[in-house]
Amino acid sequence: MNNLLLILLSTQYDREQVIKSLEADGKIDTWFYSFPNTIFVKTDLNSKQMSLYIQEKFGEHMNFVTDIEDDYFGRMTAGQWEKFKPVKKFN
Repeated sequence: MNNLLLILLSTQYDREQVIKSLEADGKIDTWFYSFPNTIFVKTDLNSKQMSLYIQEKFGEHMNFVTDIEDDYFGRMTAGQWEKFKPVKKFN
């Protein structure tokens, strides 16, 4: 499974439409959002496949998809991080 961050940069569709489509097509295992125009997803698709899926479903509007791998840092709740990877312990 890949942990992806989707950033949606279109006024032609919204986050809820993308989530409904991903769920209906069985493309994601789980998801959540914390920031405007973004979705964190757990999926079998890689970044390129996800970006192409969004293009095919919603047109060639701008989007950005990146894989959240081992080197990440940010401020979110432990519950949000736990949906994807163990919470990092920082000294």
